[in-house]
Amino acid sequence: ERNFQRRFDDTSKEILLPVTRLYTPSITIARVLTKTSASGESLYDVAAVLTTRQGDQIVLSKSNATDAELRQNEDDNVFIKKAQIISAEISRYFSSDIQISYNTRKRINPQMRSPLCMVLENFNEKGFCKYYHEATNMEYLYDPTTKLCFSFFADERDESLLEVYGLSSWASNLVEKQISIATLANLYTIIGL
Repeated sequence: ERNFQRRFDDTSKEILLPVTRLYTPSITIARVLTKTSASGESLYDVAAVLTTRQGDQIVLSKSNATDAELRQNEDDNVFIKKAQIISAEISRYFSSDIQISYNTRKRINPQMRSPLCMVLENFNEKGFCKYYHEATNMEYLYDPTTKLCFSFFADERDESLLEVYGLSSWASNLVEKQISIATLANLYTIIGL
C-alpha cells in the first residue's frame, strides 16, 4: 500500500508525526494544487479528497482541465457549482455512511509531505473489480484500466470496513475477478484503507 509505505518512510524521517488515533473517514471537496503556470501562478482543481482512518488525504482526481479552467476555480461560485456536481457524482458510490462536505477555504498541496497526501489520477468508480486473497485475508478493489486499487484487511471476508467508508453497497455490486498479487504489487497504485 503506497500510502502506508510513504507514511512509514515519512514518520521514520520525522516528516510526519506518528499516528496516535484513528480518524473517522470523510470526504471533503476542496481546491487541490494541480500545477504552477509558466508565470509562477498556482493553479487549483476542484476534487474530492478522501480522508482515511490514518488521516491520509487521497485525492480522487477526474480532471484534465486547462489552465483557463483551473483559474476559474478561484471564483467561489464556480467552486461551489463544481463541488455540488462532484458531491452528486460520488454520492452514487459512497453512501450516507460517510460525511461528504465541501470547503471553499481549504487548499491542498499534494507536494507538501504533511499531511500525507496522494493523488489518484483519472479516478473513475466504474470498471472496478474485487478480489479476496484468502492466504492474507486481504480484499482488493481494483480498476484494470487506471491501475488504481484500494485494499483492506477482511478477516474471513468481513467487509464491515467498507461500511465505515460508505462503500459497502458499491463494493457489493463489483464483479469478483481474480488477479495475481504480483500484478497488483508491480503495476497498481494500491491505497490501504
